[in-house]
Amino acid sequence: MITPKQYQDIKATIDTFQSKIARLQGQQEEIKRSLAAEFEVSTIEEAKELRDQLQAKYEKAQQKFQSSYEQFHDQYANLL
Repeated sequence: MITPKQYQDIKATIDTFQSKIARLQGQQEEIKRSLAAEFEVSTIEEAKELRDQLQAKYEKAQQKFQSSYEQFHDQYANLL
């Protein structure tokens, strides 16, 4: 049988977790609102897809820049 003290401890633990869950849900909703406003996505999955697309574009641009820089450096190294 559970004692009144054990019951109060369990209840306090449950209340703490429920409070944390409510805070995290609020944070999640705020993140979704921010994503919708800033990036015009409505779900976390859409945001991840957009992130992947932007990452791919960034990597391609970075490679293009590096290639152009190396070509420039090779061509004009004697003037630098």
